[in-house]
Amino acid sequence: GLLKHPLTDIGLAKFLEDYKKGN
Repeated sequence: GLLKHPLTDIGLAKFLEDYKKGN
């Protein structure tokens, strides 16, 4: 989720992936 990833381009991309999974 958001807290696992810093707000960078890569972090945001991973956040969106987690968000789509419902994490």
